Amino acid sequence: MKKIFFMALAAVIFYSVSAMAKTCVENNTTRCDKLGYTASSCPYGGIACPFDTSKWHCAKWTCADGRYSSSKTSDSCVKVTYKGLNCYDCHQ
Repeated sequence: MKKIFFMALAAVIFYSVSAMAKTCVENNTTRCDKLGYTASSCPYGGIACPFDTSKWHCAKWTCADGRYSSSKTSDSCVKVTYKGLNCYDCHQ
């Protein structure tokens, strides 16, 4: 009798844990959108949502990240493209 009771108790506990795990994953998947992960991929890198790796938060690049200027500061500046941005290389 005790063996049957413990088997039934184990089945209930296992079902409860697996149901809670499934609910946790479902809740975290919708949380990706709330945290700002919207893109499916990023052309220049980013961070994948830990709960759903198909959602990405893309890196926001500036000309300064590539050590370039966003505006022409002198006549010796050369126009360059950096990570899809139009920048100026004025370090000549």
